Amino acid sequence: MEIIEKDLTKFSTIRTKSHAKHFCEAQSLNDLKGAIEFMKTQELTMQILGNGSNILFSKERYEDILFIRLSGDFDFIRVDDSIEIGAAYSLKLAGKKLISEGYSDYVFFNLIPACIGGAITQNAGTRSDGEIKDVCVSAKLFDIHEKKVIELSKEEC
Repeated sequence: MEIIEKDLTKFSTIRTKSHAKHFCEAQSLNDLKGAIEFMKTQELTMQILGNGSNILFSKERYEDILFIRLSGDFDFIRVDDSIEIGAAYSLKLAGKKLISEGYSDYVFFNLIPACIGGAITQNAGTRSDGEIKDVCVSAKLFDIHEKKVIELSKEEC
């Protein structure tokens, strides 16, 4: 895991020009832990970047924020007896996969340009076709204060 300077323009769907002094592509839980430790030691705040559909950069340059983009181990979908999807996985791609597997309750995924992590955080959905809360059973997350992975039930989310 490395912290680099990065042009953020491509991380906003409307392509607002911006640059970050601190950027990390976290491909694993260890990368994420390292990024969070860096954030704390440098006294920065943190922003997770998803597909960019809900972000508008307000500055041309950020010096005090660590921007983290999840990839690698966070970018997956598994469909067995249950469905497990990583936070970095595209909501639209998940919708296509799940519909092809016979899960018609996930059609609304195709309408939202987000990743799973952002969709859960914002309870993405449409009133007529459903919302994440209608199909999510639980969510695993990394608690930055306890420094461990925890799982929250639908009700806890």
